[in-house]
Formats: sequence, C-alpha cells, structure tokens
Amino acid sequence: MTGKVSKGASAHAAASEHWESDRDGQLSVLSKAGERIDTSGEIWLLAAAKRVNWACMPLAKGPVLHAVQEHVRNLIRTGSADYVFAQFQNLRRLFAAGKSAKFSIDVPEAYDETFFVKIRQALSDVLKRQPAAGNRKARDVDGGRTTAKPKNSRKAFSKGTIANTLDAYRRWFVFCADEEYEGFDQELATVLENQVIGGNPKGRAVLSDDPNEGPLRHVETLALQVRLLAEMQTPPDSLDELLVMWTCMSFGIYPKAMQYLNEEDLIRTDLPDGGVRYELRIPRLKKRGVNPRDEFHVRPVDPRIGKLFEQKKLENQAIWKYAFMGRDSRYMQRPMFPASSRDLSLVGTPFEAHAMRSRKAWFAKQLEHFVERAAIRAEDGSPLRVTARRLRYTFATRLVKEGASPTELAQALDHSDLQHVMVYFNNRSDMVVSLDKAFALRLAPVAQIFMGVVIKNETEALRGDDPASRIHFADSTEQKKTLRPVGSCGSFGFCGLHAHIACYTCFKFQPWLEGPHEKVLEELLREREDLLNRGADLKIVEANDLPILAVAQVVRRCQEIIQYESQTQA
Repeated sequence: MTGKVSKGASAHAAASEHWESDRDGQLSVLSKAGERIDTSGEIWLLAAAKRVNWACMPLAKGPVLHAVQEHVRNLIRTGSADYVFAQFQNLRRLFAAGKSAKFSIDVPEAYDETFFVKIRQALSDVLKRQPAAGNRKARDVDGGRTTAKPKNSRKAFSKGTIANTLDAYRRWFVFCADEEYEGFDQELATVLENQVIGGNPKGRAVLSDDPNEGPLRHVETLALQVRLLAEMQTPPDSLDELLVMWTCMSFGIYPKAMQYLNEEDLIRTDLPDGGVRYELRIPRLKKRGVNPRDEFHVRPVDPRIGKLFEQKKLENQAIWKYAFMGRDSRYMQRPMFPASSRDLSLVGTPFEAHAMRSRKAWFAKQLEHFVERAAIRAEDGSPLRVTARRLRYTFATRLVKEGASPTELAQALDHSDLQHVMVYFNNRSDMVVSLDKAFALRLAPVAQIFMGVVIKNETEALRGDDPASRIHFADSTEQKKTLRPVGSCGSFGFCGLHAHIACYTCFKFQPWLEGPHEKVLEELLREREDLLNRGADLKIVEANDLPILAVAQVVRRCQEIIQYESQTQA
C-alpha cells in the first residue's frame, strides 16, 4: 500500500470544488457557518473554542488517515463545529480501540465485513483509563482531556458512547465508499447502513424510514418522475442533468458506472415495423479481477431517452474535435459523459485512453442541479437531498414492493449472490401510501406535478375559439352524469392521452379557474380507495397518484387566485 487512494494523485484535485488553497498556501474549507477553516496544519480551528488535533488521531500517515481527513473536511462544510468535533472524537475513539485490539487500522483492507462486529466487541471490552490523582495527568482513550481522578479508576464505555462511535464509523465508511476510495466497497456500505446499532436512535436501519439518507418517499419519487417526463418532451439546453438523473433512477447504478459508460454502449436496433429499440450496456464495475469495461449488463432504454442519448452523442462531437487534436483518436475512449478537457495527469500513462472521463463528483453535481433547477422539495417541504445512493435504494425498494424475488433483485442490482440484497427485504414495507383529500392538498405543492397554466375562462385559452379543445368531466355521483368542462387543451395535435385524468399532468393543459376541480379530485380519490379496499395490486392502486396530486395542485392554485382577487377587490 503506497498511501494513494483509487483516485491517485488527483484526489485533491477532485476535492477542489469543496475547498480552495489561499494565496498563503493554506488549505481552507468553507464551513456551514460561512467561515474559512484552515485545514492545512496539524490543528484545525473549527470555532473560537473548538479545535481538532490530528496528533491525537492514532493513525499513521497513509490512505486511511487521508480518508478520515477528507471526511472531516466534508463534515465542516455540512455540519456545525460542535458536530464536527464530536465526530472527530468518535473516530478517534474508534481507531484507539482498534489499535488497542491489535487491528491493522492503517490499511483500508482491515475494514471488511467482519470489522463492524470486531470493533463493537473491542469497544465493549475496552475500559477507559482515568488519570491518576495529584499532579500525575494522563490522556484517556475517549476524550483526550487531562483531569485528575483517583488512581486505577476504571469505567466501561456506555452504550450510548459505543453507539455514537459505531455510527461515526458507519458514516465515515459510507463517505469513503461514495468517494470510491480503494478498499471501501459500495455494497458493504449498504450493509453497514442497515446494521442495527442500538443505544442511539441514529442507529436505526437507514433503509427503513430515514427521510434524508434512505429511499425517497412516494411523493418525492413522483415529483422526480413527472419532471423527467416533462423534460423528455422539451429537453433543456444541457442534457447531462436529465440523462444522469434518468439513468440513476432507472437502473440504480453508481456514478462510477456512468463514468465508464461510452458512446458505443448505446445500442440502436431498427425494427421491421419501422420502430426503433434502444439498449444500454452498463459496465459491471463491481466484479473483481476484470477491467471496468470487460463485462456488461444490457438494459432496455425508453425510446424517448434513447433519442436524447443520440442527441448527447452529437453534442459531444464539439468536445472530441479539440480533445483529440494531435492525438490518434483510435486509441482514445469516448465517454458518453465526457469531461470538458483532458486529465493531463493521465497523458503519457497507460491510462491516457481514459483521460476524457468526468470525475465522480461531476455526476453528483448533475443530480443536485436537476433537483435545484426543478425546485423539487422533500415531503416535509425542505430542500430534497438526492444522491446516487438514495436513488439506488429507491430503485431496489420499489422492486421489492412490486413483488421482485431476491434473485430478480440481485440481477437488477448486478449482484453475484443474494447476500447483500436481503437488507431490502428485511426492511420491506408493503404498505400503500394512504391518500385522502387533505393529505393530497398538503402534498401537492411538494410534488409540483401540475405544469400547465390556470386561466380565468375559455376566452383566455389557447385555441379558446375551438370547442374541440374543451376537456370535460362527468361526476359519477350524479345520476345524470352531466359533462362539465374543466379546462382547455392547448395542443394542436392529437395526443391520445386519457382525458380528463392525464390532462392534469400535461404542460399544455389550461384548467379554468371556476372548473369543478374539487369534484375531479374527490372522484379520483374515491376510485383509489375502492381499489385499496378490494386489495388491488400496488401498481394499480397507485396508478393515478400523479394526476391526483396534479389535480390537488390545481385546486390549491385556484383557491389562492380567488383569495388574492377577493383581497384585491376588498
């Protein structure tokens, strides 16, 4: 082991998005509080009365210490000074206990599937050594403070302390796996996130119900899906965000697989009936002993997305024109998501063919930008946190909820065995989300599914002079079932959608301000409840959740407009 992580010499370059070198050479990190924290020395001053001293960390200089420092830098960006200090102390305790138990704590290979159990036992066995009385002072394994206490006083770690330490280890390991540091396995990170720690509420299984780290909630998934559908119809200027989000949601893959995805991996087949079939070859990166592009899994691709991938390949041509200037392009890999320029550190090495691959952090940014641009919120109304890991959890739990067997899930996640997929079944939830009128109205602003424009009446509608543009609704509770208009269609072509239900999710729909939208909402909710009571399949029960939330959003929008107009008139 040479002390390099899998990203080699470029690890600090990849992290440059998060911290900068000041003019005096200090490596500084912008903290959550907005302060520049110098992380170039042995002591990092987090706040006026908070600092961490790396001389106290029982790790030798090398890849593990480097990974811990990168993790703490990331914590500085996202947490308070108190939280960063507490996590540092937890990790210090962890490595001290491991060193005391004669574990090889300085090599990543030590942190395998057995380490969690072994370190839990080591923490349970270790006794904190308290300083002797009088002027004799010593540092205990836990806090690093020097206090005078009776000689030979011993006290075991509390359950809460052990739980905090194990939770800190888990968070550090998951960070390292997400950063793809050598020796930190992605699937082991998934297993760790589902270890029940006990003694601390943070130790509950992540996949069970964690709103920030676990699978996305139903309404959050719907919001992402509808935004994807909308952008598939009117693609943005840059396809990167759309295609990265779609690939993660559809296949549950990690960014590294997208890093090694090449243009040639999009397979187009022209069918005899004039149609086109698209497929994508996904590199099987998790298989040891093989080149990242030696083995593939072929997955079907929605034709609309297939066309966008073809458009992406056309966009890439401008990049290839300059990237391969003066180079023999026959030996260069053409990534589907290329970097804007070559990685000069790879030029002249055996890996030069991969010099145009984007960094993993770039893919994470595409997911973040997609959510920010679409203004998608979490179920509680806070900013939605989306990572490739969360989307993989969502992908897997959805398959389980829809009845996939362990073997089918293992194939979908590209696992060689069933060992790691069982965590999804252990945390399985077959509950269908209950949806009543009040809940639907509350969730509507979160989902942001309605993308049309509310108009006052038909005179303001695009195609308002065309009676055929009217969208009608018949209330099943009425004996005569009179057709009543709810809005106008702004499309000049035949769409083939099931009016009136699908119209509410279409960006060309123009609902009328005085339309019977509440009646439409109540009708859809009655149908859903009836299916639920009859024990219908999950897919059937939740089939209309998109239009339900879209109608609820229209109801709220109309209420807000009417209220505003009445206040203005008053």
